[in-house]
Amino acid sequence: MFVTSLKHSPLQAARGKISLHASSERASCTAPMADHPEQRPLIIFHHPGPLTSNGRSGSQVRPWQLLNAFQQSTLDVISVVGYGTDRRRQIGIVRSALAAGRKISFIYSESRSIPTLLTERHRLPLFPTMDFRFLGAMRRAGIPVGLFYRDVFWRFPGYKRMLTRSARAVTVPLYWYDWWWYQHVVDHLFLPSTRMADHLPTPWPEERLSALPPGIPTVTTPPSDEGSHQRESIHLLYIGGTQPPHYDLTPLFATVRKQPCVHLTLCCRQNEWIKTRKNYSGLDSRRIDVVHRTGDELSALYAAADLFVIARGPDEYLDFAVPVKLFEAVGHGLPILTLAGTETARLVEQYDLGWVAETTDAVSGLIQRLRSNPSLLGEKRSAVRRVRGQHSWKARVQEIAKTLSSYNHLKHDT
Repeated sequence: MFVTSLKHSPLQAARGKISLHASSERASCTAPMADHPEQRPLIIFHHPGPLTSNGRSGSQVRPWQLLNAFQQSTLDVISVVGYGTDRRRQIGIVRSALAAGRKISFIYSESRSIPTLLTERHRLPLFPTMDFRFLGAMRRAGIPVGLFYRDVFWRFPGYKRMLTRSARAVTVPLYWYDWWWYQHVVDHLFLPSTRMADHLPTPWPEERLSALPPGIPTVTTPPSDEGSHQRESIHLLYIGGTQPPHYDLTPLFATVRKQPCVHLTLCCRQNEWIKTRKNYSGLDSRRIDVVHRTGDELSALYAAADLFVIARGPDEYLDFAVPVKLFEAVGHGLPILTLAGTETARLVEQYDLGWVAETTDAVSGLIQRLRSNPSLLGEKRSAVRRVRGQHSWKARVQEIAKTLSSYNHLKHDT
């Protein structure tokens, strides 16, 4: 039975300095004692914030999907998630499990895109050391600690344009505070891509970091259309940001403008489009549909598209990022069309997920070729479906478990 919730726990909040040793508290949902042969491995999932099943952004989708994949695996799971008071109670459950003799295989933490001390509803730092001391206590007890470091945008010029100087005077020191703790309490650092390592606040040992890109939800796709007749149009789908300079969609709209046989569905946040549509004048509304959908509403968009497109202007920050929607599209059996020079392009080439074009002119030429030879599109759909199991959320948690198991022999004094 999985241990994932505090709603029916009789535990009181754990107070003071965190210890992972003897405790008088007992959790009614604690798994069997370690000497029971039927007992499954126990792991801890940590995330300093609430989770939602219908997230509107990658930072919301990812932790929910990973926790769900852990819960569907052969592991028992204690989740330390939610706001500070919730996490404090859940840490008490962990302490009780250890006191009851449970062996914990590892702890996996998903960081936030904002500093840990600002993750309360009111942004007040009411729990300044709780999470870090918890991770550190786990590590001192010989339990491997892995953490997904989500974002380094605060180290890029765009962050200065987004926040005022007074706001940055608060957030930037708190990002450094997070990083200082991670250096002392984390064994293995997971990143969206290894290219992000070049932008970390300070160097991290190469042997103690690895890429952990987003995964693919379980979806069912209809058989691909592999007909031999020339297609009248190619339907492109883009889901994501629209605000320059990071999300400069000028190359995408230029491609549509050059190709009368192309239809584009652009899905983005409504408030963002209201602010940014003035940057993209002269759009042909007959061939470009702008919609605002999230969650399960996206399934119909994926089903209607021929290609998922990621074609934007170059951006140093986004070039090493891996969009959640990339693998979501792969999960729906959609080939990817993207421009060269990014981590997305590297993944597309490595796993044969679609096509990588050097220029927007090359994109136009590819679309013409696909329109004349639709069997190429069908073959690529088949290739995408063959490899997507390698990128499921289930595969991601298996990779986490495999990676952190290599640290099981370590015990730390700090």
